[in-house]
Amino acid sequence: TALGRRGDYLYIGTKGWGITRLNLLTGVFDYIVFGTGPEANDITGFATGPADFFVTTRSDVRRYNALTDQLEQIPFLEGHPVPAFTASALEGNDLWLGTSEFGVFLYNMDERRWENHSTRHGLADVDVRHLAVNGLERIVSTSDGIGRFDAETKMWERIYLTPDRSQSEPINVILVTKFGWIVGSDFQGL
Repeated sequence: TALGRRGDYLYIGTKGWGITRLNLLTGVFDYIVFGTGPEANDITGFATGPADFFVTTRSDVRRYNALTDQLEQIPFLEGHPVPAFTASALEGNDLWLGTSEFGVFLYNMDERRWENHSTRHGLADVDVRHLAVNGLERIVSTSDGIGRFDAETKMWERIYLTPDRSQSEPINVILVTKFGWIVGSDFQGL
């Protein structure tokens, strides 16, 4: 369900079975399981940075603690139900998390503060399928098109695939390259 690399390890997310970890130097596999419920072990994404490693599941977010060699749960936004996380991206001290019904959550690690971005803020749809980071842009694919967040202006813009802006469609994945975006959609393919 997800792949991530940290140091000499490849992390392979599974649906309901936790994480399979492969040591790339030795070829040895081991396993990481959280609690007993399948939601906690339904891995939806990995977000990696120079000094950080995060795991998202259908029921929580975990951050790697090098001192304990454990993935520790991050307390979620107080008073809000924990959503089903679908995508993640890490940029600097900001962890961006997509959900299947509440849009995007931003977690600032320094301030330990959560923010929610949804359609009322300009996001294309609250069913987020993929997140990508491109400099100051945060590109979010949803079940109803693409949303682009500008980190300087803190504003969302809706991106249409048709020149006349007459329709949008479910976007599954966005890959950022030096030449532009590669967009995978339900109806038009790549």
